[in-house]
Amino acid sequence: YVPNNMIFLVVGDVDGAAAMDKAKKAFAGFERKALPPVFLPVEPEQKGMRRETRTYPVKGASSGARLKLGWHGVDCGDAMAPALDMLALVMGYGESSRLTRRLKNEKRLVQSISAGCDTPTYRGSFAILATLDPANLEAVEKEVLAIVEEYKLTLVGAEELERVRAAVNSYNRTSRQGVDNQADVLGQNEMYYGNAEYDEVYLARMNAVTPEDMQFMARK
Repeated sequence: YVPNNMIFLVVGDVDGAAAMDKAKKAFAGFERKALPPVFLPVEPEQKGMRRETRTYPVKGASSGARLKLGWHGVDCGDAMAPALDMLALVMGYGESSRLTRRLKNEKRLVQSISAGCDTPTYRGSFAILATLDPANLEAVEKEVLAIVEEYKLTLVGAEELERVRAAVNSYNRTSRQGVDNQADVLGQNEMYYGNAEYDEVYLARMNAVTPEDMQFMARK
């Protein structure tokens, strides 16, 4: 616990100068110290598909299978990171998303399905996750890959894009409704990205994403 490895947040209707004065007094004598470097190895370039199957003992009735299909992603500083995030939301956010509508509601192949994009300060990942009957594993994998191909071949429609844009903007506002929420957002922004207002910057970048941007990332 050293000051150069901590974030101190004050959020709310307070006197900023008085709060800063109290913080300085409370942390007086708290000296900076060198931190050991952290190195994250870069994963080697993947030449082909890798598979892994795991089984776990369960008590009582089985809850079914879990399927995860993953691809290498990008880091948060990549110019196309917002496009990959938007692609994940278009594919799997909400009951009207293509994955949920087709695999859950129409074909009844899964109990749930979603897509997500992890874009940290290092290279992240893009993943599609589903819960399903083990008997449907092969069919679901085939359907998911077919939908991925659709996004490579055709542009995302205006209705799909606007639906997700509205959800992104709504979440950005509701996530700051209370002072606790604001502190969480500001602290995470500063910790992960070095900018307390990073979510506003990233929101603007996500709103600027075009169907062509998402198609580019789907093909990548």
